[in-house]
Amino acid sequence: MFQMTPEQRRNDLLIYELVTDHDGPAMTWSMFSVGFMELKQIEAAQRQLKKCFANITEPFKIWTECADGSGAVNFLTGMGGFLQAILFGYTGFRINKQSLDLDPVATDEIIKLQITGVSYLGNKLNFTFTKLDTTVELTSADRNPKNSLVISFDQLTPDLPLYIGKPVSFPTKAAHIHPKSTSI
Repeated sequence: MFQMTPEQRRNDLLIYELVTDHDGPAMTWSMFSVGFMELKQIEAAQRQLKKCFANITEPFKIWTECADGSGAVNFLTGMGGFLQAILFGYTGFRINKQSLDLDPVATDEIIKLQITGVSYLGNKLNFTFTKLDTTVELTSADRNPKNSLVISFDQLTPDLPLYIGKPVSFPTKAAHIHPKSTSI
């Protein structure tokens, strides 16, 4: 979450990609993937994420630290990195003091991505992302009216309130989910 310009982020990714050991630990590739997705460089992100699959060993799909099977076995850091690539890469989720931000990445390889049970300020949310639409559903709400949630986009687009059991859909783009009382 260090503030960088897109050019700085891209340069960091490109430089470190060149000097990172190709036989290095599994969590490396997923973090490169998240960075490239943030920049909307989908091909580079997908290339990095695919490297993660080399660390999965048969017959039980256990992750190893290194693609050749060496290093730690049942390498939780590698698995966690892969999950972060899904949660923070494809969805663009970022959690900050004012809001839960999303900036989804659409690819031709993923038709639909569903994330369920996201907890935010005592509320539970389900998300469905497709190339064309994003749907957000509030499944349970905090009893405090100050934590009643809305989705906001830009200054010209009206906020969309969230109510339990009433999914809200909008064209896939960056958005902010936050309490109604907070302006973004």
